[in-house]
Amino acid sequence: MMIMLCLILALQTVVPPATPPGSSGRELKIELTFDEAFFDSADRNHDQRLTLAELTDALGQRIEHSFASHAEADAKVPLEKRNLMVREFAENIFRMLDVDADQRLTFAEFTKGATRKAPVMS
Repeated sequence: MMIMLCLILALQTVVPPATPPGSSGRELKIELTFDEAFFDSADRNHDQRLTLAELTDALGQRIEHSFASHAEADAKVPLEKRNLMVREFAENIFRMLDVDADQRLTFAEFTKGATRKAPVMS
């Protein structure tokens, strides 16, 4: 099972009127695929469970990669702000997916919980 999550960060920058809406100058689109490959790469100690720290690190790496390829977004959103956004987003997702509240996500929880409505990232 593959779940895709798309985050769009509105940059609220001053863009010349000639720039069409939805262009890279106005938003950064980040697509995250929550599948077995993501789970396996996030599971750094290979215990078949994800901790909040592992999920946060994996999300942070993917999001930073997106920022690195978008100079305007990288300049507009400071690293501290991005780190805070990643932490809050990871905590919300983790809380939603960890149905047995044991602070560890199995792949079954990861895929079953990922079909629920995702939390909003602000």
